[in-house]
Amino acid sequence: MKNILKVLVPSAILVLGLAACGQDSAPDAAAPDATAVAEEAAAESWEAAAEAEVVADEAEAVAEDAVEEAIEAVEAAEEAADEAMEAVEDAVEASQEAIEEVVEEAIEDAD
Repeated sequence: MKNILKVLVPSAILVLGLAACGQDSAPDAAAPDATAVAEEAAAESWEAAAEAEVVADEAEAVAEDAVEEAIEAVEAAEEAADEAMEAVEDAVEASQEAIEEVVEEAIEDAD
């Protein structure tokens, strides 16, 4: 939107300035036409700026939704990683218990 305003507003100012300059040197009949053209250009500039603002607001809303969805996805991934880590810890613990049982049985059999 800022880029649009950077182009449209100076253009409108230029047209208004030219119209003002033209009023001093042009015949009286041309002055109202130049003023009308300048006013129309300014109105179109403001209209375009308003439309650009609406588009920017819509884009911002879409971006906010995307950020929220990304945050939810990251949270779900973190939760899945935590669950996977717990499963690995449980598997390690079960393996250690199984090894201890095998070692104990081997010691008992050796005696």
